[in-house]
Amino acid sequence: MFNSYYRFGEWDEIGKMADEAEATRVAITQEYIDANPDGLTNAERWTWRVSDSGWGRAIWAYVLGLWTTKDGVEPMYPDDEFPEPPEPTRVTDTWREITGLEWIDHLRKVTVNKITDADEHAVVPGLTARDAKSPFEHFSPFCPWKRQIASIMVETVQAAYVVKGEYTPSKRDMAKYHLQTAAKAYDQLPYFEPEHHYLPPRQCLGEFFLRTVRNFF
Repeated sequence: MFNSYYRFGEWDEIGKMADEAEATRVAITQEYIDANPDGLTNAERWTWRVSDSGWGRAIWAYVLGLWTTKDGVEPMYPDDEFPEPPEPTRVTDTWREITGLEWIDHLRKVTVNKITDADEHAVVPGLTARDAKSPFEHFSPFCPWKRQIASIMVETVQAAYVVKGEYTPSKRDMAKYHLQTAAKAYDQLPYFEPEHHYLPPRQCLGEFFLRTVRNFF
């Protein structure tokens, strides 16, 4: 369901799903507190309470990160640079008050630390190739490739975030870099039907070049 909503920019539907998830989320447990003695960001805490898998948390972070870009609001960061996300100065329980930078930082951390291609949530019984001594190995079209897909999400949401608001040459160059990186990674993926994630970065890169054609040719 998420795929069609963010693919076609149906932000109201995404907002309804996030509100429903927020209304039914689980409570913070002592086990969670003990496992995170230094605390976590608002985005990390929010996705932990609505999803029990790294992949599910990545999807939430990606979709809500895109949601923060929907109105073209100018991101606040100094000197046209894309900084490390600041430590949150306030604690919030609602997804609507979590910034795009927080979602992006959370998505990056989940991709690196929580997602594997062989997790229990990515199993297709009888089809998924994991640790298999077969001619297919991880070249099987049914291998989930979750981490690479999540890394593509990181690049695309960063590109979407950085170009909002006043357009500058520095932002153009950063967006170009992120979209080119995403397109190269996407080209390496095998065929999926249905796709685990759909936002075609090469088409997005093409649109980017069309919008900035005077600056490149």
